[in-house]
Amino acid sequence: MRLMVHRVCRVLLCACLAGSVACGPGGSDKEVVPGELPDDQAEGVLPGDTDVVTPVEVEVFDTGGDGVQIEALEDTTPVPPGGFSPVKLAPSGRLSGVWGSGGTLFAVGEKGAVIRRQGNSWSPMQTPTAKNLHCIYGFGTADVYAAGEDGVILHYDGQEWAKVETGLDPLPGVGLNGAWGEDGHLYLVGDKGTILHLAGNEWKKEESLSTYNLQSIWGESLLDIHVGAAGGTVLRKIGGGWSSEQVTLGSASLYAMHGLDTHHLFAGGTNGVLVVHKGAKWEPETSNDAYERTVRGAWAFAEDDVWFVGEKGVLIHSEKNKDKVKWMSFAAAGPYYKNHSFYGMWGQSGDPGLAWAVGEKGAILQFDGKEWKDQASAPVEDITDMAGTAWEDAVAVGGDGLILRFDGERWVGLDRVTDKPLSAVAPWKEGYLAVGKQGTVVDVSAGKATVVASGLTANLTGLCSGDGGLAAVGEQGKLFTSKNGEGWTSVSTGVFDTLRDCAIDESGEVLAVGDMGRVIRVTAGKAEIVPVATLANLYRIDAAPDGKLYAVGDNGLILEQEGTEWTRVHEEPGLFLYGVAAFEDAVVAVGWAGRILVMDVATGKVTQPPGEISGVLLQVWGPDADHLVVSGKKGALLSYVAKTSEK
Repeated sequence: MRLMVHRVCRVLLCACLAGSVACGPGGSDKEVVPGELPDDQAEGVLPGDTDVVTPVEVEVFDTGGDGVQIEALEDTTPVPPGGFSPVKLAPSGRLSGVWGSGGTLFAVGEKGAVIRRQGNSWSPMQTPTAKNLHCIYGFGTADVYAAGEDGVILHYDGQEWAKVETGLDPLPGVGLNGAWGEDGHLYLVGDKGTILHLAGNEWKKEESLSTYNLQSIWGESLLDIHVGAAGGTVLRKIGGGWSSEQVTLGSASLYAMHGLDTHHLFAGGTNGVLVVHKGAKWEPETSNDAYERTVRGAWAFAEDDVWFVGEKGVLIHSEKNKDKVKWMSFAAAGPYYKNHSFYGMWGQSGDPGLAWAVGEKGAILQFDGKEWKDQASAPVEDITDMAGTAWEDAVAVGGDGLILRFDGERWVGLDRVTDKPLSAVAPWKEGYLAVGKQGTVVDVSAGKATVVASGLTANLTGLCSGDGGLAAVGEQGKLFTSKNGEGWTSVSTGVFDTLRDCAIDESGEVLAVGDMGRVIRVTAGKAEIVPVATLANLYRIDAAPDGKLYAVGDNGLILEQEGTEWTRVHEEPGLFLYGVAAFEDAVVAVGWAGRILVMDVATGKVTQPPGEISGVLLQVWGPDADHLVVSGKKGALLSYVAKTSEK
């Protein structure tokens, strides 16, 4: 919300927002502890909380854990004209493939969608295609391939996704459906018997001797590779060329395949067909799925621990019973994705074995070793702060090292270079700086995030930048200044309350606000306490183009500073305001229970934009009052663009 760099400031949410003791008139003398609920709201439904779900009766196959209930991502509730509309970070179309390494996963799907899981949640990535992506495979998190519709192939090098030119004839109308590789060799299989092989830097098209659509692939090694196909066939390459074998009825397509070794290979497909390669031959198996639903993904942890996923929520598992392996059908713990169709699966062996399945409408299921649970395919961390230099250039940060970049049309997630919560972000030089817990400082430039050795150890909650440098504030009254973003100087403030946000005015002075109504002014490296007639916790401060400062806090408090005097311009008992953006003719504040307040600077009149909004809102940003983004708890993002805007 700062067009001028020196007017940008940000802060970590306070305890009251999701977490502190509720502050009555006059503030609170209790320590703010993020994550805790107010004493009088510790149980039951929080005001405006969107995370409360009406209990749904679900079918589970293991009562050892509770199913995770999350909001349905396909909600399309219309927003009244002139109101704020939700920004959808989750893919709305089908996800068809998933692959991972270590703690990082990638999933691909319709219209070039790629989402990445780092930390505890997924975020979208930027790709150079709108073609549907069907499969994905990698040799490391900085060497990943995705392929799909019309033979499109993408490669991720750890920085960005780019189209791959194979030098082969184009493949119009030929989808690439399966991927597998080893030792730098990559195989892609697809429609009309297509097999592409990457060896080193050279792509070759291999002769499959088949015209069937090839759907899945798995190899024990480069010398023994199996491909599941239409027509109930499996292609196999042992050393030299490819051969074909009929393994089930001719009408079945084998969409799913995975194995432990050549003697323990599992495939499935149309109408619940299952076949297992035992020893030297394929044998049919009975899935025990009463509906005979088509299976689309497979993963084998052990001979008696194999999972298939597929259409209309089918989950099939192998179990050992009296030295015999039986196949059993299960239901996800759900409830939202219980009946969704799933098209891709990837697992991670261990104790316990973990797995993920991806499917329609961006649905994701996670297996935790005991049961399958819903998982949101978008960030679920609190988005605590935003800053930008223009509508087409903004950054948001949040918990678990989350960093999102906005180009005026869509938000994409950058590489998470830290697992520390990031509380504040501000423009700096040609990019942005973000700060967070334990003195974490991250440089965001040219779409890349890098941790900066700051030498700081304090938990930082706010950051602001200006022509003269930077200032950061934090717990126990900590305040630091920097000329270059690398070396930081501590400034003694004389207070021990948490400082939560700051601003640098046109004269170069730093104004910081915090708990118990603290306002600190730093001039020429020295701090003084500014007397303000309030004990309410203050969470944000922002500068308007005319130089006036506005701060917000408990009890719906909006303070205005003109010259050296602070004036209360709005109060609303019971309301907590956590974010503010000041413009030439309006001040926008956001906070508890989905409240968004717009104050007309000329008249002082406060209005609420149309639309039913709930949840806890943490910050508001925009280059002007006609272009606004609001962030909140658990990945919430709202957008407002005035109809009269030309941008």
